[in-house]
Amino acid sequence: MSKLAIAISAAAIALSTNVHAVNPNSGQTSTSQTLNIEITSPAASANVDLTSALTVEGRVNIGSVPSSGRSNVAYVIDVSGSTGDEGNDCNNNGTVDAADNFAPDDDAVGTILDCEVGAVMALNDSLGSNASVSTAIVLFGTRAATAQDFVSPADTDSNGNGVSDMDETLSGLEQSGGVVSVGFLTDFESALTEVTRLMNTKPASEQRVVYFLTDGQDSSSITTAATAARDASIRVETFSVGNGAASCAGSTLGEIAQITGGTCTNVEDINTLTAVIANSGGVPPTGIDRVTLSLNGAGANAVTVDNLGNWSGSYGASELANGANTLEATVFAQDGTAVIADLTFTALDSTTPPVVVTPPVVVTPPAVVTPPAVVTPPVVVTPPVTVTPPDTTAFCASAASDTDGDGWGYENGLSCRVAPMGMAGPMYCANGSDSDTDGDGWGWENDASCLVEGSAFDLSRTVCPHCVDANSDPDGDGWGWENNATCVVPGSAASMLAD
Repeated sequence: MSKLAIAISAAAIALSTNVHAVNPNSGQTSTSQTLNIEITSPAASANVDLTSALTVEGRVNIGSVPSSGRSNVAYVIDVSGSTGDEGNDCNNNGTVDAADNFAPDDDAVGTILDCEVGAVMALNDSLGSNASVSTAIVLFGTRAATAQDFVSPADTDSNGNGVSDMDETLSGLEQSGGVVSVGFLTDFESALTEVTRLMNTKPASEQRVVYFLTDGQDSSSITTAATAARDASIRVETFSVGNGAASCAGSTLGEIAQITGGTCTNVEDINTLTAVIANSGGVPPTGIDRVTLSLNGAGANAVTVDNLGNWSGSYGASELANGANTLEATVFAQDGTAVIADLTFTALDSTTPPVVVTPPVVVTPPAVVTPPAVVTPPVVVTPPVTVTPPDTTAFCASAASDTDGDGWGYENGLSCRVAPMGMAGPMYCANGSDSDTDGDGWGWENDASCLVEGSAFDLSRTVCPHCVDANSDPDGDGWGWENNATCVVPGSAASMLAD
């Protein structure tokens, strides 16, 4: 098996029939397992910096169910009575001291439990902030229980105290559990049953990996529980910790790994447990041999693959082509099957500013204003002022000229108007003295006084004296009677004609 930071050579190996590679891509191994590979970075058609090194990342998976790209990792830890044995150099620095006390609640330094906790802490911390990974803890002794349900990412610190939730749970472990009580004996079957239950709370399409640590042995049958785990697509990596453990060959630990597709690892020197487990994280999943990279058809580059199937490699800036680049990743199964994924990206020189194309200024034409229609007001025709010409018709000298009594007479060959009394002087009585019933020279015709022509009061012969007493004119026509004679009231209309 390859370890963390494996160097991959460019050896020529026969590939499977995947002629037209895509990203991601899958193929079938000789054992009818699905072999998957995906390039996750850079993305297809992405632009990268031509002047900087390029990190290439991706995922591989092998099994009957293709992985969705998410991984669920559970640490199954033995906390039975035997894990209390102390005096071990868990950090492997040559000295047993307080720094080896990874589970301080047990009040002992360098116990087997301390070494288990320190190793799991190192492996969990290596997963860091990878949001595609969830981690959990199952403890077992006489029975099994979940001490920490899944958290994601692995370094989640839900209370913000600077210590991850996983490390807080791990540091609180004691013999028989501490966080949860599971007893002092050793029961592998209950541990497998509990971790299978826990894994089944996650989607079936997600990868399921278990790290199983124990310093003990269990002679009871685990076949049924291990088969159930395998059927739930769980891969169990087992670790036999210390000289007192069951070891791998012909043991239940070996059987668990074999049934589930994992690997059993002997760690007789417990002081190396942390390094061994951390290094196991760099071992490709069972059934996968390696991953290689090539850029623009050039030789394969060095690639590392971890136990979860995450892989990475890198290229220096000088290896990138200016413009389009073709990247090819190949995963090799242990039976020789190979599957290729490829994509194209573009490398651009970030020191050369791109040409900025200034878009043309769009000139909005002024709005066309339609002038209002000119309404010609109608011509107001002012009708001419009708001037009534003054009536120049002469007054009749005698009312006798009006023979029909219509106010008009005829004298000297012309029509004339018969003027009422007080306008043009007294009219002559048309009927003469017949209209003067009292013989005073004045008659009454057409509702007005008239002068009997030739009488003593005819103006052509005499001028009437002024009345002294206004009461002498009882009818108000301007003429009165005093001293047995006619008189004219001064200031009256009659006086204007008579004076």
